[in-house]
Amino acid sequence: MLILDEPTFGQDAHSNQELMRLLYERYLENTAIVMITHDMELVAQYATRVIVMQDGKIAADCTPDTLWKKYAGNLQEWHLSTPVSLKLQQLQERKYDYVPTSS
Repeated sequence: MLILDEPTFGQDAHSNQELMRLLYERYLENTAIVMITHDMELVAQYATRVIVMQDGKIAADCTPDTLWKKYAGNLQEWHLSTPVSLKLQQLQERKYDYVPTSS
């Protein structure tokens, strides 16, 4: 088991990529990996489970997708934000949701 506290904080993009590659190798070898992070891009890209803590208690225990959908209204309260990649995806989807009608 590996426990990492803010593993990407202060790292450049290349270092982040290399670290995540190494961690993914360990994951494939059945190593449990626990990351404590506020980096929601990292969560969106790599996490299979998210546990959000608030005042020493579990506020949410779910998948990243559930976090963005079911708990979107709580993110600010938890000092978290929707990943930019997800925001861009949502904007793209909204763009195609609107179909103008002809008069």
